[in-house]
Amino acid sequence: MEAGKHVYCEHPLGNGIEETRDLAAIAASKDVVAVVGTQMVVSPDVLYLEKLIREGYVGKVLSTTLIGSGGPSFTGETVAANYYLSDKTNGATMLTIPLAHTLSGVMKVLGEYDILSSLMLNNFPDVKIRDTGETKPKQPKIR
Repeated sequence: MEAGKHVYCEHPLGNGIEETRDLAAIAASKDVVAVVGTQMVVSPDVLYLEKLIREGYVGKVLSTTLIGSGGPSFTGETVAANYYLSDKTNGATMLTIPLAHTLSGVMKVLGEYDILSSLMLNNFPDVKIRDTGETKPKQPKIR
């Protein structure tokens, strides 16, 4: 963007709201477009579900529930190269990566939501680094 080029970036654009706002300001000052996308909205499965809903295949959708859990990098074990995913100050967490992409797909299929409630649990306060044998805190508190 600093070079005057348009940017298409996989979500998230920045590490948190402050960096995202800074990047948006740079885009505006350089008169370029910064677009953020997610993989889910172009998934063939999601597009097919969207078509089925639009065509009334299941009738009117009244509600939906999403239940998810993280893969190996988001549980109690990881490798040193992926430990950054355990530190929420890096912006790469269950919320910013897989959940955000999944919610984008749900919204593609069902449209905007009226009410959203959530419960997030961290059942793994520490993470074992398999290749070093260390145990480190997961998602340390931000001061």
